[in-house]
Amino acid sequence: MSISIKKINLKLAERLEPYYFRMVRGFERSNAVRKLEKFEPFTIGITGSCGKSTTTKLLSELLAEAYKEDVHSGLGNNTKRWVYRGLRKLERPKQTWVQEISGGEPGYLDYVINDIPLDIAILTTIGGDHISAFGTEQAILDEKSKLITALKPDGVACLNIDDAHLAGLSALRKDQKNIVTYGLHKDADIRAEIISANWQSRLQFKLFAGQEQFDVSTKFVGSLLLTSILAALAAIHAKGLPLGPAIEKLAELEPMMNHMSVHQTVSGQTYLMDAFKAPYWATKLFATDVAQIKKGKTVLVLGQISDTGNTGSRAYRQIIRAVAPHCDLIVGMDGAFRAAARFEHEFDHCQVIASNDIVEVHQLLGQHKDALIIVKSGRRSKLWRLWEMAQAPIDCHIMPCDLETGCPFCPKLRDKSLM
Repeated sequence: MSISIKKINLKLAERLEPYYFRMVRGFERSNAVRKLEKFEPFTIGITGSCGKSTTTKLLSELLAEAYKEDVHSGLGNNTKRWVYRGLRKLERPKQTWVQEISGGEPGYLDYVINDIPLDIAILTTIGGDHISAFGTEQAILDEKSKLITALKPDGVACLNIDDAHLAGLSALRKDQKNIVTYGLHKDADIRAEIISANWQSRLQFKLFAGQEQFDVSTKFVGSLLLTSILAALAAIHAKGLPLGPAIEKLAELEPMMNHMSVHQTVSGQTYLMDAFKAPYWATKLFATDVAQIKKGKTVLVLGQISDTGNTGSRAYRQIIRAVAPHCDLIVGMDGAFRAAARFEHEFDHCQVIASNDIVEVHQLLGQHKDALIIVKSGRRSKLWRLWEMAQAPIDCHIMPCDLETGCPFCPKLRDKSLM
């Protein structure tokens, strides 16, 4: 149903999808439970305030390519209806099911406890996403930790103890043997020490797992996604597999598109794209990471930030102040427009420009051939288009855009009828 509607009206299809699921959810659920009982997959659930998608991608690829497992990946489709649909697509006995799972409101994850016994539960971070629905980060932790409640008796929880909330949860369960901790923390079971993280050398680190030590090279930039990398390795360790094949394969894997992904134009210009999700709490971490990412001239395009609470434009000003010492140029668009306008003559070392004209910004970026172009925004701003424009002209200049569909998959990006 939704596929045909999308061809007619994409926005209408996105609005109808939840109502469609309400009509068929009983069918979806019963079929999913039957598939679980019939095929007995090895089930891995991944949740957290950020890092779910990258963890799911990495773990799925590593298990499939380094260990030749038969993997079904629920990458990107993390709501209840998509989790059930993912289970319905299981086709063979003993597959490995790797699924990212969202929990955006209190009580949402009860269905996992009721219907989906897990072999491994991975918790990445606890932050302020959906804080308006939960009220406190403790309430968010209580909801996310339901994945641990859903574990089978011999199931294993993988917890990031660099996160204070998850470190506390781990401490409460320290007498239990079914926990694998990961992070930079000295007490982590799967522990990393960063060697470099700049955009030219990429993320490199030493990995410690028990008595073993590894030198790890990746194609990732910065340290923000190290949590996801370690989460995937922790799950592999929890599964009882040797880490060597995963570490060798990890050096070949690219970041998920638009999640700190690196792209190079024909002219040699480099874009670091992270324009899918930008909650305020995570954007502050990103701002801190720019110092590690930087090597040479750096340009930042900052768009919409979500979950700012009552801070409003003050949140944007805080981010701009934090990154300005490490940037040569900052362009504020969409939500960041007004804050950028206030800083246009503030810094001697960093030029700040406010613009909501995506064509103008594209032309401005083209003047900085020797710079790393970092694009950071939530999906509303649709700043992925800046990378698309560096490849070929586009037809869509809407700002902001409330479609959930990403720019690369949107028929409005390039109107084929005009070509």
